[in-house]
Amino acid sequence: MANAEHPASDAVRAFARLGYFARGTVYLTLAVVTALAAFGATQPESSEGALRTVYSMPLGTVLLVALFAGLVAFGGWRVCQSVFDADNHGRDLRAVVVRIGLGSSALLHFGLALAALTLLLDWNPGGGGGGGQSAQEDWTAWLLDQPYGLWLTYGLAACIFGAGIAISYKGYDAGFRKWMKLEHKPVRLLSPVCQVGLVTRGLISLGVGVFLAQAAWRSNAGEVAGLKEMLEMLQAQVYGAWLLAAASVGLLSFAVYSFVESVYREIQGLDEW
Repeated sequence: MANAEHPASDAVRAFARLGYFARGTVYLTLAVVTALAAFGATQPESSEGALRTVYSMPLGTVLLVALFAGLVAFGGWRVCQSVFDADNHGRDLRAVVVRIGLGSSALLHFGLALAALTLLLDWNPGGGGGGGQSAQEDWTAWLLDQPYGLWLTYGLAACIFGAGIAISYKGYDAGFRKWMKLEHKPVRLLSPVCQVGLVTRGLISLGVGVFLAQAAWRSNAGEVAGLKEMLEMLQAQVYGAWLLAAASVGLLSFAVYSFVESVYREIQGLDEW
């Protein structure tokens, strides 16, 4: 009955589920590309690279438009969680940290949506080619150039590192289950897979936080690294192919977790905030 009073609630739920599905699609693509890289068929890619891979597929424009919509929807849902406290975390210190993390996730996914739009409109602000700076280097350099930029960069690195710890722990202790409709059998069966996925995603955030702090320490945006660079580091190690194969399993597990969330997550509507 509450939804009759707040019809926008159904729209919020629909956008959130679309967003979780879009995130899962990005990580599924990353998992496939990483698995192919393990066999030497291609090179590791970033999230933006996953979008380019989707764009190169048959019906790639249609698929990328759908991903763009989903990523915008997911960023909007993260804003609802962060700013409007859709999950009722509260306002104590722990809740504020969680909500800051959700806000950072909103910016990340809006950034991915912008990358998708850039591909769709055939923009090339960086001048093309493989010799330019990465997006991570660009925004890190911009941040370091701001007043108190060094400390802002350290603070951002700490937030990303802290988010990595929180996400990994959420996977370790299966804390995500409190948001799920546990009466559904697929949720129970796939919980171990979801745990592996969350730990993998947490480790990625930990790595990004470390490299960002290193970039701040050396005042060199070129020191920052994202997922692609971390996968390339794994590839360069002894048994690099096996390490990449393990990474692809972790990325695939996070994709599964995202798909499970898109169907079975408890999502509160506007009437319940």
